[in-house]
Amino acid sequence: EGTILTVARESIEETINLIDDKMTLGEFAEKFMERMEKSLENTPELLDVLKEAGVIDSGGAGLYRIAEGVTDVINGREFDLDLNVSNSQKDIDLNKFTKDSVLEFGYCTEFLLRLMTKKCDVENFNPQVIIDYLNTIGDSIVAFKDDSIVKVHVHTMTPSKALEFCQQFGEFLTIKIENMTIQHNEVEEKKALPTAKKARSKYATIVVTTGAGIMQVFKELGATYIIDGGQGKNPSINDFIKAFDEVNSDNIYVFPNNSNIIMAASQAKDLYKDSNIYVIPSKNIGEAYASLAMLDYSLEDPKELEAKFISDMECVSTGMVCRAIRDVSYHDIDVKNDDYIGFTNKKVLSSNVSKVEALYEMTKALGIDSKDIITIVYGADVSDNEKEEVRRIYKDKNPNVEFYEIDGMQEVYDFIAILE
Repeated sequence: EGTILTVARESIEETINLIDDKMTLGEFAEKFMERMEKSLENTPELLDVLKEAGVIDSGGAGLYRIAEGVTDVINGREFDLDLNVSNSQKDIDLNKFTKDSVLEFGYCTEFLLRLMTKKCDVENFNPQVIIDYLNTIGDSIVAFKDDSIVKVHVHTMTPSKALEFCQQFGEFLTIKIENMTIQHNEVEEKKALPTAKKARSKYATIVVTTGAGIMQVFKELGATYIIDGGQGKNPSINDFIKAFDEVNSDNIYVFPNNSNIIMAASQAKDLYKDSNIYVIPSKNIGEAYASLAMLDYSLEDPKELEAKFISDMECVSTGMVCRAIRDVSYHDIDVKNDDYIGFTNKKVLSSNVSKVEALYEMTKALGIDSKDIITIVYGADVSDNEKEEVRRIYKDKNPNVEFYEIDGMQEVYDFIAILE
């Protein structure tokens, strides 16, 4: 298991054997916490990814904190509780689905399934078996396997059937089920409000990014609408719906620029009926940058333009540099807390006390010696001296590669490198 389930099971199994007629509830809670801490410390031995990163399981740690609070209350400990916490989750308007409503759009169903060795051949499990079944009860299907976890998304009238079918292969880590008719009714209500729209166009592009400099560059490249979002501040479905309304176009192309945002964009696409929405599966701004740099609205066929966008972003490699927040070993790279790491997607490529050296080592790993162009996007905290050092290092070591730079002013990444 290696998850919250393991910590819960082991803690109960060990503590229950200690119960006798004299044990109080408070004593039981304290013993339970002792066993839970022991189980939590062992979780890195259960999952290779935790052991490699040198961390305990976050789900188990969360359960530990909840049990700690319960134990404090049981034993009468006093503690400060600050209730002034903002809740960013949107309240559901229950009036959007009454006793007389009709479930027209079904349920958006998402879950993480941990494959279990007692139920299936985990190593050789093919998620296509899940896809084939879900096609019989729904649409907008995504199912992909990462080690022993399968991430599943489906729009269906009968989410219970999806859960029941998949549980034969494993157990659930997370489940989220949302009534899409409520979401649709909210969208329709907003659309009914009088707004001043732009003249209808044939094509429009929407880009998700952050940083004033990056936003300006995408506007200059021809992006119709910019959604301020990205790492740490993912836009909602309603943010996309608002953007679709604003651009008022027959064919809208969305560049999410983050794998975590692609799903929300796809859900908004399914809910929106006034335009043809094309979600371009860009996972970083480098892919969107390469596509929009070759923007060509002269193509008559919207599908042809979609294919061109996807094709154009395949020729680019993108890496990011930021500060590490803990010690970790990734394959043959040792990262120390406060080092700068260079990575692409979720693969660490470099680590160095110098952010500029981490940048260059990363671009070497991305194959700069065989590239024609490199564009460096500077973060908000990069100094003028560091920018000059970047210019010098590429001029000296890669004089045949065309060098461009952008003051992106993004907050999370010190550098973003785009290689073409």
